[in-house]
Amino acid sequence: WIMIVEGIPTIILGICVFFFLPNNAETAYFLTDNEKKAMVIRRTRQYGHTTSAQKFSKKDMNKAFADWKVWLFAAGQFGADTCLYGFSTFLPTIIRGIGSWSNAEVQLLTIPCYFLGAVSYMTTAYWSDRTQKRGVFCVGFALTTCVGYAILISPLPSGAHYFGCFLVATGFETTDAPRYIRGHATTLAMVAMAGAIYATMSWWLARENRLRDEGKVKPEHQNLTEDEMAELGDESPRFRYAI
Repeated sequence: WIMIVEGIPTIILGICVFFFLPNNAETAYFLTDNEKKAMVIRRTRQYGHTTSAQKFSKKDMNKAFADWKVWLFAAGQFGADTCLYGFSTFLPTIIRGIGSWSNAEVQLLTIPCYFLGAVSYMTTAYWSDRTQKRGVFCVGFALTTCVGYAILISPLPSGAHYFGCFLVATGFETTDAPRYIRGHATTLAMVAMAGAIYATMSWWLARENRLRDEGKVKPEHQNLTEDEMAELGDESPRFRYAI
């Protein structure tokens, strides 16, 4: 029943989003006409908003598959998702392993962890978009997650382990109970890998932005027109990465 009770709101929300979420600024019913015009102008002023970019291009798709940055980010995302989906699925199992609570009490103890996670997600999304910073939040939360796993692995009292659940939780075989060292250690390594990737990419992208600000252009890009540069996407000397 708990799966049904928790799943029904998600299903209803998904159906509502399908019908009520606008596809773009022009169809956003909650915006005024002036706000719609402003959004359209802001979008068209974004660098790389070319005519060809509005259509599917097999060439661009192949370039994406050949881009090392895409694969490195994918590896980092895989490491982060190992924690994310374990947290959403197996947190009750971990809490049950660190105490002697009933099933109802275990479910209640998951609420503060999930609540803190939801607040963190929304707060980070707001400030990340407002400051146009990504890497500092990714690396910061990866480090926080690693601390949480270290607490869960360590032979500390149950209260400390429950505090670790506020930082991170993941899923494992019940035969590893109550400390789930193998699962915690594996996911700790995955999250540490993700944090290292995010830190490395933040450094590299910041370096690339700095080189472009200094006017250091690749020889093959020196004689291109502005329109031709815009077609280069993130390889254009005019493009700047959000770090």
